[in-house]
Amino acid sequence: MEMEKIIDTYKNTVYSIALSYTKNVSDAEDVFQDVFLIYFKKNLRFNDEEHRKAWLIRTTINRARKRIPKRPQVELHEDMAVSSDWRFTAESQNDVYDAMRKLPEKYKNALHLYYFECLSTAQTASVLKIKQTTLRVQLKRARELMRELLKEDYFYD
Repeated sequence: MEMEKIIDTYKNTVYSIALSYTKNVSDAEDVFQDVFLIYFKKNLRFNDEEHRKAWLIRTTINRARKRIPKRPQVELHEDMAVSSDWRFTAESQNDVYDAMRKLPEKYKNALHLYYFECLSTAQTASVLKIKQTTLRVQLKRARELMRELLKEDYFYD
C-alpha cells in the first residue's frame, strides 16, 4: 500500500485511540505523527490488513501511554473553567464520550476497540493481550458502568 492510502485508511482509528488516551488534541496529534513515522521508518511488512491494523492500534496505545506521564498534573480550582479540546456535533455523542472517559482504562479500551474500531472480540482481546473471556467480562462491566453514568439522561427504570 502507498503511504497516503495507509494514512487515509487508518487515520481515524489511530487518531481516535490517541485522543481517547491522551484526552488532548495536541498530544493526540503528536501520537498520530509518531505512529505513522515509526510505521514508515521501519518499512514494515504484514501478512494481511488485519495484522497491519492490529499493529497500528497496539503502537498507538503504547505511544499514547508513554505520553501521558509527561503531561504535568494540574489541580483545578472551582473558578477554573474546564473546557474540552474536541467535541462531537451531537450533544448525545458528547455525553456518551464524556461518560466513557470516566471509566477505568481497561473498560474504556475494551469499549473503544470493540464498538468504535469494530474489532471482533478475538481481535480486541489480541490487541489488549487478554483472553476473550476476560474481554467479554470487561465489555459487560463497561456497559453496566456506562448505563449507570448515563442513567438519568438516557435510561428509565
